[in-house]
Amino acid sequence: MSQLNLAKVGVSFGAKTTTENPRAKEWNKTIKNLDRLFCQKDINFCYLNNEKFHSQTKTLDYTNIKSIITESVVSSPTIVWIPCMDERIQYLTTTSNSLSMGLPGCECLLTSQEKTNMAKEIVSTVQNNPTIEEIVVTSHDHCGAVQKAILETEKDTNILGKIISKLHKLDKHFCDKEAKKYSRSFAKNLIDELRYADLDVYVHNLHMAHDHLHCPNFHNSVGAIVNFVPSLNPAMMSQKLNLPLFNIHGSENNLSSVFENTKLAIQIAQSHHGFNSEFFTATNPFTLLIPFCKKTNISKSNAKNLIKSLNVESFSIPVIYSLIPV
Repeated sequence: MSQLNLAKVGVSFGAKTTTENPRAKEWNKTIKNLDRLFCQKDINFCYLNNEKFHSQTKTLDYTNIKSIITESVVSSPTIVWIPCMDERIQYLTTTSNSLSMGLPGCECLLTSQEKTNMAKEIVSTVQNNPTIEEIVVTSHDHCGAVQKAILETEKDTNILGKIISKLHKLDKHFCDKEAKKYSRSFAKNLIDELRYADLDVYVHNLHMAHDHLHCPNFHNSVGAIVNFVPSLNPAMMSQKLNLPLFNIHGSENNLSSVFENTKLAIQIAQSHHGFNSEFFTATNPFTLLIPFCKKTNISKSNAKNLIKSLNVESFSIPVIYSLIPV
């Protein structure tokens, strides 16, 4: 079994020692690195309506995005992480030998066909990378995606089901138990697909407690990486940018779910769970970084179609994006 980046999971979080607004404190920790990203010269940013974004900050200390992307490409991965897209757990998946394919709440928001497609895509990743030895399917406490999945399930239940649902809500750990259940279910599907493909890879689950999340009390993401490059680890890219970013896997077989997941990330950021419009402004917008394979027309087409779909949505915070050829 490969060595996992688990050391940080055991870190305990101390009590609050300041009266400063926690969101303002987190934002102030991030804004300089966001300005450095906006001021770099290698990529351009546009609002969703394709109007060009121009940073109001002038600095020579800008981010070298090309170098960061090159350093985030993994040539011989040994681990595939399937984390929630939640920016607060991505630190776990940043080892130099790992790939990271972010999904909200693991499989919980996927249709049956999308689950099958995703499992087959991971199998294909293993086939294309014979160095892979293990796959880690994760879950975490207080997962908003799992809560959403539970609510959507309740809509279709009968009276008895609604009574059972109310009883479940009396159990404060019910959502966390469901998160583990979704994770185990997806791991089982993966094991079946890997056996069918005659691949010997170790698959297991990892559940993270609430206090192991970075910034456990609210989402501190300032954007998202929607990754259409199979060899790129977006969690590593986020770490090198020193920015908390959602990790959204750009599955070519599940494009509708990529759109829904990106929309969900923006909705979280604009809600009371994130920085919302108090911090996201026209000069400091929510930022989508969308790497795609420049040698593959379909990858670029998928990235462009994602922006077209988002453009017709209505968001309460400004959103910019950059399509990044890799």
